Amino acid sequence: TDFGQTWEASSAGLEGINYASALHDVAFSPDFATDKTVFAATGGGLFRSTDGGVTWTLVDGLTGAFINMVYEVAVAPDFGSSGHMMALGGGLSVSQDGGQTWDVVGQAIGLPTYSPNFAADQTVFGGGNGGVYKSVDQGLTWTGVFSTSVTAVAVSPDFAADQTVWGGGAAVYLSDDAGATWITRTVGTGVTAVHALAVSPDFAADHTLFAGTNNGLYWSGDGGMSWTAVPDYAGQSILTLAISPQWPAQPVLLVGTRAGVYRLLTADPASGTVKQPAQGLAVLRTLKLALSEDESVMLAGTVDHGVYLSENSGHSWQPTGLQAGDTYYGITALAISPDVATDHTLFAVNDSSLSIGASLYRSVDGGSTWQVVYSSDNIPSLAISPDFASDGTIFGLGNNGRVQVSHDRGDVWNQLPNWPTDSSRATRLALPPNYPGDGRLFVGSDNGFWTTPDGGATWAQALTGLNGSQYVGELAVSPNFAADQTLLAAASWSNPPDYTQHYALFRSTDGGVHWQPVMTGLPEEALGGVAFSPNFATDHLAYVVTRQDLYRSQDGGVSWTLVGAPPGSPALSDLLVDHSGRVHVGTDAGVWRYSTLAYDVVINGGFEGEGGWDLPVTPVTGQYSEQVVYDGRRAMQLGLDNEPNVYGYSSARQVVSIPASGSGATLSFYLYPASGAATAVAQQTLFPDNRYAALDEPAQPATGDAQYVLLLDPTTQALLQTLYWDVSNTQAWQRYDVNLSAYKGQSVLLLFGAFNDGVNGRTALYVDDVSVIFYDTSGAPYRVSLPIIIR
Repeated sequence: TDFGQTWEASSAGLEGINYASALHDVAFSPDFATDKTVFAATGGGLFRSTDGGVTWTLVDGLTGAFINMVYEVAVAPDFGSSGHMMALGGGLSVSQDGGQTWDVVGQAIGLPTYSPNFAADQTVFGGGNGGVYKSVDQGLTWTGVFSTSVTAVAVSPDFAADQTVWGGGAAVYLSDDAGATWITRTVGTGVTAVHALAVSPDFAADHTLFAGTNNGLYWSGDGGMSWTAVPDYAGQSILTLAISPQWPAQPVLLVGTRAGVYRLLTADPASGTVKQPAQGLAVLRTLKLALSEDESVMLAGTVDHGVYLSENSGHSWQPTGLQAGDTYYGITALAISPDVATDHTLFAVNDSSLSIGASLYRSVDGGSTWQVVYSSDNIPSLAISPDFASDGTIFGLGNNGRVQVSHDRGDVWNQLPNWPTDSSRATRLALPPNYPGDGRLFVGSDNGFWTTPDGGATWAQALTGLNGSQYVGELAVSPNFAADQTLLAAASWSNPPDYTQHYALFRSTDGGVHWQPVMTGLPEEALGGVAFSPNFATDHLAYVVTRQDLYRSQDGGVSWTLVGAPPGSPALSDLLVDHSGRVHVGTDAGVWRYSTLAYDVVINGGFEGEGGWDLPVTPVTGQYSEQVVYDGRRAMQLGLDNEPNVYGYSSARQVVSIPASGSGATLSFYLYPASGAATAVAQQTLFPDNRYAALDEPAQPATGDAQYVLLLDPTTQALLQTLYWDVSNTQAWQRYDVNLSAYKGQSVLLLFGAFNDGVNGRTALYVDDVSVIFYDTSGAPYRVSLPIIIR
């Protein structure tokens, strides 16, 4: 209520409604000064407030594609008389009675933006991946007016006179004839995405608008023809903008970033206050997560803002202590008593991110109060005894990376003896689920993996794998450890002479004696949190995060498939998995939860990692390529593009098993064909027996090249289905989807290939983002973001 300077939470009426804390969009009534009406689009539905946002009620009759998720909402300029508004959920819906009833338009057109003269012209613009759309009948029917993908749409406040519309995408697109024709204007160096546009209400006089981009905030004083950077935001990703309706007399522009909300407070962005941080609103960068044994309590440790607690699986959060706001301090370790329902005991480490200095705090009242029980240089890890209620045992690190232990619930701490002198610092701690029955303590260090079975009297280093100078950054123990003896560890190391940094995930199935790298499907980059499914004994699921993506293993950690990233691609740090299979991920944009019906059974389908694919050695062996890529860093190149023209077959092959259960399976892939050949060889000529020979290639055909995708019997190589056969030079990515439900309960050999006859032009086929999505009806069909609610 003070122009965005200070903020406080507003959640009355949202309690108990799943995912309502995930706020996606807000729209105010144009008569807000008198009717106090505002709408909020959330992960739990569309909400209305008639008291200025103090309390909220759910708007009935509007549902989204996932649960009740609503992504966007817009209110007409004549809302007070027409009641016209729009919301995007599963599709675009229109209401003409203030949200009492809704008509589903059906099209998934986003970014609904009204003409200021809507009462007279009935015009609305929208946009998305398909470009810019226009409706002249109040949003009931739509026509595409610009085909380039956009992520922002804005309409001139003087639209009745100037007919100006803008779109934001890879650049700023401008039309001065109501969308009939468009021009493109480059914003600035390094700008590849325009996330938001804000137009001065006095545009007819000042011609001012702002653009929030992936690389800073920009402004234009000539209607978008040229752009100037606001230097204070250089390099920042600007996600959203909101401009004061009284601009420029009241010069306030709210700038939303991953680091929080800032205010620009000058009508001339070349001078004055351009970046004032808002108070009470901040993105909570989450470093660590913890879940109680009975899953009644979940903790999130943040940077600079202490500990937050959820008692409903992350649906809502409340501050739980250490919110003093110590700058450059973060919660780097958490532990919850297995008997927390009775003893209410929590532990949290507040550690300096600039130098040394860490304190271990304990709460015995569920987070209401905290006291320091141990201090040291750094305390990067904790491990609490599963039998804490009886033995009071908790382990920690400190005193230059030495293992510390308390047997009296944290009151007194002692250092374990005999820490090996050739292992300088311990980095991670873990205990078997049946400790103290199995009395081993597992320790990751900057010199590999160690274990002690007797409280430090003796120590043993791993014999293979993690037995050298590897730095163990994460350590996880199987919930079924007593039977399977399985551990996972994320490690990094560098070797002379070049000291290139290497990263790998390691797996042990003998309690840490021997370790093997398990990188099939994983990129060689820094790994974050590692976690087993609590149901690992039966589902064999494990998860790991890189800084960008979540990966899943369905075979106990041997091979991995890409799950992806939360919306907005925040940096990922830690994760945990609950008994229902939901994965909670700590990021620099709060806590996110992933749950889905769909499992990808292709290994390394994005070609970002190594392994998963068989690349038969031929004169034209398939290879990873960074030259032509649909998504990510690499794709698969088959055949010849710029290489010398030779005769040869080229293929990438993977055996895929389609589970017998579930509702179906869908193969999806992207192809980019390139060819200088004029003739396609017939399939029967290349494979006369309807079989594909792995190494014994058929005789060279007289003429003709081919690009193909085949399904084969993995045992006999017999052709099951031809999915693609052509010689094409479209040089554009095209998606293909194939229903594989007919192969449920079977294994198939998926083969992407190209053939060159060695004459008359070269032929290549690039492949990317291959997936076989299996639909497991026992799962939960949604993925929702869970931003942490703050003060």
